[in-house]
Amino acid sequence: MSILSKISRHTILSLLLWAGVATLAIGFVMNSMWLQVPLGRLSESSKLAAAAFVVAWIVTRISRMHFANSLAIVWGIALIIFVGILPVLSVSLMILCALALGSMIVATHYQRSVLVPTMLGLSLIVGTIGWLLPFPLHYPWVYLTALTLPIFFRRHEVLTRTKASFEAWQHALNESPKAAVFGVMVAGIASTGCWFPTLQFDDLGYHIGMPSQLAAFGYYRFDVFSQLWAMAPWAGDIVQSVAQLSAGQEARGAVDAFWLLASAALLWRLATTMAMPPYARWLASALYLSLPMTSALAGGMQAELPATTILLALALAVAEAPARPDVRVFCSISMLAALMLAIKTGFLAATIPIGIWLLIRWRGRVPARAILPALVLVIFIAASSYVYAYLISGNPMLPLFNGIFHSPLIPQDNFSGTPYKAGGGITSPWLMTFHTHLFSECWDGAAGMSFLGLIGASIAALFMRKLRPLALVATVAFLIPFEAINYYRYAYPALVLMIPVTVAAASTLLTRRTGITVLTMMIGLNLLYQGCSYYTLHDATFLKHKTWSKEKLFKRFAPERSIAEFIRQHSDTDTAVLCDPGRPFYAELAGRGLTISSYDTELSKLFVFEVEQDPNGNAWRGLFAKVGARYAVTTESKRSPALTAALSDASKIRQIGAIELWLLPVTTETSNLLQSRDLAAMKFRP
Repeated sequence: MSILSKISRHTILSLLLWAGVATLAIGFVMNSMWLQVPLGRLSESSKLAAAAFVVAWIVTRISRMHFANSLAIVWGIALIIFVGILPVLSVSLMILCALALGSMIVATHYQRSVLVPTMLGLSLIVGTIGWLLPFPLHYPWVYLTALTLPIFFRRHEVLTRTKASFEAWQHALNESPKAAVFGVMVAGIASTGCWFPTLQFDDLGYHIGMPSQLAAFGYYRFDVFSQLWAMAPWAGDIVQSVAQLSAGQEARGAVDAFWLLASAALLWRLATTMAMPPYARWLASALYLSLPMTSALAGGMQAELPATTILLALALAVAEAPARPDVRVFCSISMLAALMLAIKTGFLAATIPIGIWLLIRWRGRVPARAILPALVLVIFIAASSYVYAYLISGNPMLPLFNGIFHSPLIPQDNFSGTPYKAGGGITSPWLMTFHTHLFSECWDGAAGMSFLGLIGASIAALFMRKLRPLALVATVAFLIPFEAINYYRYAYPALVLMIPVTVAAASTLLTRRTGITVLTMMIGLNLLYQGCSYYTLHDATFLKHKTWSKEKLFKRFAPERSIAEFIRQHSDTDTAVLCDPGRPFYAELAGRGLTISSYDTELSKLFVFEVEQDPNGNAWRGLFAKVGARYAVTTESKRSPALTAALSDASKIRQIGAIELWLLPVTTETSNLLQSRDLAAMKFRP
């Protein structure tokens, strides 16, 4: 009876898996999804992959090294060509410093791992810099010195762990050579998202502001008047800032490459805790790397890419934790949880289920001696943005929940942005797969095909004893934020966390050959829709449009970056107003750029209620005088009659595409707006 019961259970779970595959096939046909494939990006990816394969084959023939190593070297060289050698070196320095710091405090149980100690070291770096942001200490020589010293003093430990990680890499290649080659190829294709300079909307309007201000002034201005989100949790931007200041140039692509590869490695390691066969571990990493959103996030500074890495590290730390409560293990896990909160408050929804998982493993027991040091570490790592926001505004969650905290600095309401309202429920996987535009700013297919195609395997994992804990954690981590806001990017880290249990279930329920076929098919389908996730990828920029240089990319996608560079070259003090509320790409000007968009609540109100209501342009001139502007940046097709009238006595000195730069006439009026908005200097320094 028990044998029949076991067979019946296996059959039912297998049917459940195949039901997901069948649902995907039916929906694919019903929605004619082949019409959504961005053929330009598909052609570009195919040509890049073929070129990498050929070059790697030649390298292998000459050097006799493992083909996967040759392929990794080829893609690595391509990354260096596009992002620059200095950014790659600066990120490598930061990682080694993090490893040096993390190896000092990591629990003995994680001594074999290089991944968990590195994440712990990053948490210490983020915590330290977060508290020091308002003070003029952030200079390249300071960062280079601070990063180098821990490596020097811990050089033996760093060398030992680095050597061990290379040995583990070679062992992983030898365990499953073909799967390794496939995984490295998918990683290379995904890494092409890192090749772009910073071009994404939120990055140019907000995220690039911190590294730009630290480079320009040596401190962060805390200017919530010019940027509503200036005090939001900033761990991701701190990591970007460390790399940029150390390199002396933009380093976003190299930072994103680190997050990308670290996530893939953590997934591989997490898969080993579930006793997956070697080929399945590689396919689990490849499945993550093939998701269209992965490449899109690799092209920007959004919080979800680093959060995915840290969430996987947190899950790995709990999965590998000893059965008995341990003080250092508890502190290590607390530090990783704190780093999640230091990136975005909303990631509490993914952190709490993992904490509950740990408590269940420890049967509700927490070492009493660990509570105080863990609390101190959490406050040190996660609290800086919340404390500074409270000190300058009275609202630790600024700009959120201001209807509760009533900060006088911004409007008195509970800011919520524009939530997506496609609806949750049982149809969400279908809608997210075939009608992705309802859940994100993208083309349909941007969520990939594997979420729906393997949903049966994900559900089956809930009925497998070894997979159930992580499957439950990932399910809860997905449902809580997704039910609140139906936004795919917010749910992305939890969906990635579901990948190892999904692949483990599939590899258990299917034969080796069938499992490889199904998983490889899902990875291939995901790659077909990679270009649907963001317009820079959809556009087939590199080959179709032959746009390789930074200047050409700026001209095509973000002319304001070239304008900002022009302004910096001609003045260290002049202020520019960006007059198109739909293009608030001013963060790079590091406080000397202002916007009339909703990021600046004062100027946006002037724009809506006064400036555009005056057809003679005098109100616009008054706004320019109020902020002491010397430049105005406009969009030719969106320049209103009122703004055109205001610029009648200005000189157009530059135009890139539709973006115009105007030199405003010199006035006798003086403005101290920028100084009065520098809350860091006003409140935290004499």
